[in-house]
Amino acid sequence: MDWSVSFEPVLPWALIALAGIAGLALLAALAIGRSRGTLLRALSFALLLAALANPTRRALFDRVRRRSQTVGELARQLPVSQPAVSQHLRRLREAGLVEERREGTRHYFQASHEGLAELRDYLDALWGDVLAAYAGGPPPAAAKKKRKEKR
Repeated sequence: MDWSVSFEPVLPWALIALAGIAGLALLAALAIGRSRGTLLRALSFALLLAALANPTRRALFDRVRRRSQTVGELARQLPVSQPAVSQHLRRLREAGLVEERREGTRHYFQASHEGLAELRDYLDALWGDVLAAYAGGPPPAAAKKKRKEKR
């Protein structure tokens, strides 16, 4: 299978746009004095989305989400060198998307459940905001806040 064709051509641009949105959220949080946790979360999402914007990293992530694999196994499956695979896996690990396990001289990589949960939470929040805007109502977080104020 030609791994480079398995992704839609628009996906990298969508991920870059989402990374840009997370970067803007970070700047907005700085401007209005949000908590340090909010800033770190926005930065974490930007790093996560930027890591997935690369097609080689997406192909690697797709393989390690199914089962744990070594760098050598992954390099044999893709048309990139083993050092390049290691560098891409390092970026995925820094973004929190993969975990590394060492057994002797072998390094096994697998998808991180925590990283995936963070990504899903972020995308769910974005989706909720989009649906609320489409329906003409306030974002879900604002609606909850208004309900608490009425009590």
